[in-house]
Amino acid sequence: MRNAKGFVEQVFFNRTVMVCIPAGDFVIGSPSGQGDEDEHPAHKVFIRDFWLGKTEVTFEQYDFFCRETGRSLPGDEGWGRGNRPVINVSWEDAVSYCQWLSKKALRNFRLPSEAEWEKAARSKYPWGSSAPTTKSVNMKGEGDGFPFSAPVGSFPAGESHYGLLDMAGNVWEWVADWYSVQYFQVSPLRDPRGPISGSSRVVRGGSWKNGPDLIRSANRSNERPDRRLNVVGFRVAMDDR
Repeated sequence: MRNAKGFVEQVFFNRTVMVCIPAGDFVIGSPSGQGDEDEHPAHKVFIRDFWLGKTEVTFEQYDFFCRETGRSLPGDEGWGRGNRPVINVSWEDAVSYCQWLSKKALRNFRLPSEAEWEKAARSKYPWGSSAPTTKSVNMKGEGDGFPFSAPVGSFPAGESHYGLLDMAGNVWEWVADWYSVQYFQVSPLRDPRGPISGSSRVVRGGSWKNGPDLIRSANRSNERPDRRLNVVGFRVAMDDR
């Protein structure tokens, strides 16, 4: 099945929708004079084909995992569960979910690498270079109709080049990599996977609490992997083979 952007999608048992991101080069990071120190130098990298979740993992999906495995349900801050992105989950929680989903679906699910995530986000913002609006993203302020998180897919005008939703705003997303300010200075040019060690993990995409600068596709931030925050969730990646 192909989505409206022409990219192949697969749907799995728990309504996880995965979009195929084709292999190819892209420029990671920000041009000189733009962005933050850790986004430099901008450089071209090659990413092999992979799959990425069309949306962030929802409470409905994560709660099913918790009930099946006997884990405690994460708190929702009173904002609602169901189709809202799961929050208050650590990096370790996200990895455990991916491992469980791999066994259930008989495919290799995992967190995306930082470079995979940015390739999928593609432009200055997922939808292109135009400034964010209340129709394209759930970000700081109440003009978009959601003072906190929003049900996934609530902002179709912010759809990415590949047909992915909520790559900017809503909740930050855990990715696989350890964080280093200087990593782009030494990053390999094919399928970079981050430093071999560190004290914090990368989060990408910004959240409902952030403004236009932090929801840029190239913006990098980080959190300790054991932290559970109401601004952080995740989306899953899947290997093509």
